[in-house]
Amino acid sequence: MLDYDYSTSYTKGETRMKWTKIHAEYFMAFPSFTLELEDRGLVLIQGKNLSSDKFESNGSGKTTLISAIVFALHGVTVGGLKGDEVVHRQTGKGTAVILEGVKGEDKYRIERYRKHSKHKNKVRVFLNDTEITEKSAKDTDKLIQQIIGMDYNTFVNSILFSQSGGAGRFSTASDAEKKALLENLSNLQVYTDAQTIAKEKVKQKDNEIEVKRREEEKIQWELSNVDSLEQQDKERYESTRVAIQQEEEKFENTKQAMNDHIQNNQHNVTGWINEVEKLKEQQDQLSSPTNPHTETVNELTSQLNELKGEQQKLNIQQNDLVTKYKKLGLQDTCPVCGNQLDTEHRDKEQASLVEQLRGILTQLNTINPEVERVQQQYNEAYTAYLEVKKQQDSIVTVHRDFSNKINHYNSLQQQYSNQLESYKSNLSAITSTLNRLKSFPEPTSRDEQRLAIKERINACKTAIVALQKERNILEDCVKIFSNAGVKSHVLDLITPFLNERANKYLGMLAGNDMEIKFSTQTPKKDGEMTEKFDVQLTNAVGGDSYKANSEGEKKRADLAIAQALQDLVVSRAASAFNIVLYDEVFDALDEIGAENTIAMLKEKQKDIGTILVITHNATLKNLFDKVITITKNPDGTSVLTEGAEIT
Repeated sequence: MLDYDYSTSYTKGETRMKWTKIHAEYFMAFPSFTLELEDRGLVLIQGKNLSSDKFESNGSGKTTLISAIVFALHGVTVGGLKGDEVVHRQTGKGTAVILEGVKGEDKYRIERYRKHSKHKNKVRVFLNDTEITEKSAKDTDKLIQQIIGMDYNTFVNSILFSQSGGAGRFSTASDAEKKALLENLSNLQVYTDAQTIAKEKVKQKDNEIEVKRREEEKIQWELSNVDSLEQQDKERYESTRVAIQQEEEKFENTKQAMNDHIQNNQHNVTGWINEVEKLKEQQDQLSSPTNPHTETVNELTSQLNELKGEQQKLNIQQNDLVTKYKKLGLQDTCPVCGNQLDTEHRDKEQASLVEQLRGILTQLNTINPEVERVQQQYNEAYTAYLEVKKQQDSIVTVHRDFSNKINHYNSLQQQYSNQLESYKSNLSAITSTLNRLKSFPEPTSRDEQRLAIKERINACKTAIVALQKERNILEDCVKIFSNAGVKSHVLDLITPFLNERANKYLGMLAGNDMEIKFSTQTPKKDGEMTEKFDVQLTNAVGGDSYKANSEGEKKRADLAIAQALQDLVVSRAASAFNIVLYDEVFDALDEIGAENTIAMLKEKQKDIGTILVITHNATLKNLFDKVITITKNPDGTSVLTEGAEIT
């Protein structure tokens, strides 16, 4: 790359993109047009505006014609319109722009649609009639950029010279903008991509180094803990030995306490067992007599309760009749029927009550003696029942005393057994503890562990050194692919080519009084040089800077720079075009300047194939090979008409 000869322009044997045809429907002011693009020569695009008597050619749609090409490639027009802004105003839908071209034996077709009935707002790309469109419009635009070999900014600064922006901005662009353009023209993006990859790999190596350093720190911590762990092993083992001694002493003490418990209580246990057997024999000899009066008492109780119930019922009826009788003598209203009482009525009611009372008294005279008789029988039977029950209660008391004594001796035996089982359980637990403690191994030396850890530390350090070397190599790559590295050297190789070509064209346009100088370094106040891309314009008979010159002189300089940039593009087969576009290129030029520009374009057309020039300067018409007329009709729509070749 560093040895590439930029003075060698494109030759016809190399493969470059040739755009063959542009077709548009309902694009801005055009209902439809088709324009052949291959080998058209130097073509004049002139206009006629029939929609207004205030304009002759302005507003006819000349720029719209070349905007269709720009829109097809980049999705934006010369004037910056994009999206639905390019849709035909009268129809409001159905916009389609289709650009066809060939590269070697491959055929390409780019299609852009807006508010289209079938294709909606899609952008589509075809290779040999096979669609290769990406999943998204953004990715498809990137694909188109790869196919044509340049982005929009590069295109409008090399292939297009427009009054509304483009190549003429290069002289006044910032250092960053100029560098970005030249990097794209010189295919320096590959170095930027390489630097990005190298930076990412540097970050990856930094992460790997950091991981290894943390690993080393962790291993160093393990090493520092080995002595501590070894001491802990000894302390734990010593603690285990002490615990074993304590448990053995505890075992012997518990065993002795159990033996003492058996020895001290063996005689008592035998006595408790014998006493329980003797008490049970005495308890079994006790017998409780059956009470023969129980049934009699129960029968008399039932009979007495029944008689007393009947007696109580008759007494209640008697009292009720007496109360009613008394009320008849005191009230004026009958308590029975509620009617007014007179003497006859009162006597009648009282006589009725007396008769009822007599029947109740008769029954009471019969039942009262019977109650007294049964009560007497009950009292005699109950007295006999109590005599027998007293004997039974005495026997129950003695039986209960025997049971209490038996339970007492059994409780003493249970307490003895529980204590004995407790001793046995404790001895079992102590035995398990001793077995576990005695299984604890003696502490061993950790020298092998130290050696293994040190080997791991050395391995980490070796790995870090290797990673650091790899990082340093990658860091060198970052510097090599930086702006101050290989890209700066490539730009240094480009500047002689640009200087030679720009001054060649400037000499054709302005003679030998003006000179252009591209430089990659600019002197600072202290005399040192700084990396800054710049374009200097000197004029022996004019201003000493670009801004100090007249509009015509600046226009000549811009044209010369644009031609030099175009030659740089043509020198690269990957992005070489067969068309160049000029919009109002003759503005601010006098007659001689315009004629010189035509001569320059004719010379360039030999390598390009097709140069489309928009101008309203009718005096230059005869200098072109062909004429295309754009006519805006009174209804506001534009129509393309191709004229005959000019001889």
